Amino acid sequence: MAIDLSYLTNILTRPPGNLLYHLVISLSLLLLSGLIIPKLNRKQHKSTARLVLTGCNILLIIQLVLFSVSLVEVSPPFTLTLLESLTGALTITWLVWLFQENDPKFFLTGVNIFLTLALLIIGTIILILAALKDTFIPLDLDMMIISWQFGSLLLIALGMVFTIIKRSPQWTTVLCILTMLAFGHGLEIILQDSLELKLGAVRLAQMLSMPWSIAILQRFGKSEIIQEVPSQKDVPVSREKRADTKPILIEYLLRISLQKTQQEKYNAVAQALSMSVLSDICFLFQLDQRTNNLKLLSGYDLIREAYIPSRTIPTENLPHILETWRANRTLKLSHLYTEGKDVKTLMELINYSHLGNLLAYPMPSNTEQLAGGIVILSPYTNKTWNDKITTLLDEIKPTLSQVLFSPPFNEILEDDLNKARSEIQQLMDEKEALETEIMEKEMLIQQQETALNQWRTKYQIEKIETTNRMEKLQERIEKLNLQKEQPVSPNLEQMKAKIRQLTVERDQLKSELKKANAKIDSLKTEKGQPAPARLSMETQVVSLDSIMANIRLMISSQLTAKNIDLEIINQDGHQLIKMDPELTQTVLFGLLDNAVKASMPGGIIQVSQELSLETGMLLIEVTDYGEGLTSEDQKSLFSAKPEVTPGIGSIDSIRNAIRAIRALNGKIWLKSKKGLFTTFRVQLPVRIID
Repeated sequence: MAIDLSYLTNILTRPPGNLLYHLVISLSLLLLSGLIIPKLNRKQHKSTARLVLTGCNILLIIQLVLFSVSLVEVSPPFTLTLLESLTGALTITWLVWLFQENDPKFFLTGVNIFLTLALLIIGTIILILAALKDTFIPLDLDMMIISWQFGSLLLIALGMVFTIIKRSPQWTTVLCILTMLAFGHGLEIILQDSLELKLGAVRLAQMLSMPWSIAILQRFGKSEIIQEVPSQKDVPVSREKRADTKPILIEYLLRISLQKTQQEKYNAVAQALSMSVLSDICFLFQLDQRTNNLKLLSGYDLIREAYIPSRTIPTENLPHILETWRANRTLKLSHLYTEGKDVKTLMELINYSHLGNLLAYPMPSNTEQLAGGIVILSPYTNKTWNDKITTLLDEIKPTLSQVLFSPPFNEILEDDLNKARSEIQQLMDEKEALETEIMEKEMLIQQQETALNQWRTKYQIEKIETTNRMEKLQERIEKLNLQKEQPVSPNLEQMKAKIRQLTVERDQLKSELKKANAKIDSLKTEKGQPAPARLSMETQVVSLDSIMANIRLMISSQLTAKNIDLEIINQDGHQLIKMDPELTQTVLFGLLDNAVKASMPGGIIQVSQELSLETGMLLIEVTDYGEGLTSEDQKSLFSAKPEVTPGIGSIDSIRNAIRAIRALNGKIWLKSKKGLFTTFRVQLPVRIID
């Protein structure tokens, strides 16, 4: 079953909820006014109490006017709703004014008076337009109420911004009250479907938030624990002495700006402050929020004319002072107050038998509500601290807080300069790294373009050779066809078999030519890739051990027939690679077949396989200890001449291996000495599987 929120909020707009709403708001304001009135008799709180009492009376008058209007039953629903919206907007403006500190420049008060007059004028104009809407002006009354709620939300937002900027005491309470009011006005916009609602959600938000305004009483809770001794008076300070110390005090104040180090500045402030209030001893404390310790920045003994060195004091050693400071109050203790950790700790600091009268004054900073404080003592003279001292500290508090707890301007500039230098150095390093990377990329592109041009040339040559071979084969086929028409001879069957063989070779060559043409076309579109494209497309994932096992099986009969010992060096045999296994086996078989045929019976053949992880290449070496080759024989081996080369067991096997190496984009080298050995070294590109 769905809950009707508009019905729930509408409870406060009709009896008895209407009476409950006005009763809660009015009693809260009356209670606050009653508690403020006694504060008017205290001199130090008189101006603040007058401000709070004025704000409470204004808000109470607004509520009483709204209650009186709601009792008039003849008023139209729109008029009542508009008046209640006007009351809500005025409540927001004067509630923000209530929580601000006394404004001697009349700025905030003037703004509130202006907003009040503007809201009253706008409300009057809307009521006049509503009365004339049926005769002269078409007017959407519901949209008027919704627009007024948006205006109230705007006032709440401005009040929040002003409160955050000013950060007066209880500013967090103001933000909580304004947030609750914003929620009520926003909910009213969502639930606004008729004029009968009469802003029930706004009333609910006010009833829940307005009683929290009593928190403003915290401003008047400063602790004053002091007992005067009738028989003992303050040490009189003659007017002549005050007149004589003014030049010295001015000199002390001027010294503050001349100090080079932060500690010297603290010492100068403590000395000047002690001289200005004529305190026997003056301490400057700072609260470390991370370690929760009090740091004694500096202390000055006016009678002994000596500085008290800085040190760190745990907060539990000054519990009474710290508790009062956190409540934003000034603590005054009589010289008769001699118990507690605070007294013992301070007596140890001054190294004296008693403290005299004490005044502990809290100090804020730009970022912290409590950053530290000032403690002044009179252990030698038992001087009492009156309201003039507190008033003086109140007046100099902003400037003194800036001097004590804000970093020096030159340090701020130095930090900014160091950050700027660090950013500049980082940008320079990134620039150099990018320039190096660009140069490497350009060199790589040039290398790839050079390799691509070489492969284009190579495949064009192979294409021409293949075409020439095709033409020669076609001529042989034509000759055979002509011979076929001649009379039958005894060798007819042999000729037919030869024709079939040539036909198969022709088809194979056509297939190879087609693949080469396709690969050349592909290479034309692959400019800039990291390596030349391969002709072989039948790639599989295999191990070097499996390839070598197949080859050993293929030539095992030849090895047995000639009693030849095959030594295999395959240290990367278990590594998986991706390659064309058939073409690779063709390479190995051709080289081993040649080695077996070139070796003497009972000889040795050595085969080694090695993977290069840096280049991605497979290195193969096949060595036989047969007749060997001269330099001329080595040159003729790689020519297209079909003659037999001494020292080579099978030139056809070698050339088959060379063709397979070219198809795999590999390279082959030959090293041989006549009468000693012959070594073929092959390099094939593969893909190493991690």
